[in-house]
Amino acid sequence: MNVEMKIVSNINVLSISGNFTFNTLGDIRNTLKKDIASASSAKFLVDLTQVGLIDSTALGTIISIYKTVLSRKGTFGVIVQNGDVKDVFFTVGLNKLFPIFDDEAQGIKSV
Repeated sequence: MNVEMKIVSNINVLSISGNFTFNTLGDIRNTLKKDIASASSAKFLVDLTQVGLIDSTALGTIISIYKTVLSRKGTFGVIVQNGDVKDVFFTVGLNKLFPIFDDEAQGIKSV
């Protein structure tokens, strides 16, 4: 699993690739928290387009990121294209908590 952060139109885009599960999370959780804490903008998109598998631990991490962004009075969204991964977000109702986008352009426009 890999995490990269880039800034697009003053929005922090955290791109995660690989399987996003308890077994692969390891130090990535600390990297994510550090990236969020050091970001100059409180606008975030988590890009999961390169994630093939996600579990409840990863969902908890995303919710934690969301709560951190809200505490900074920021905006938050998730980009998901993989049908199985997207199904997980809708099944547990996270689409009611924050917006889920099909691609980066849509997310940048909305966040």
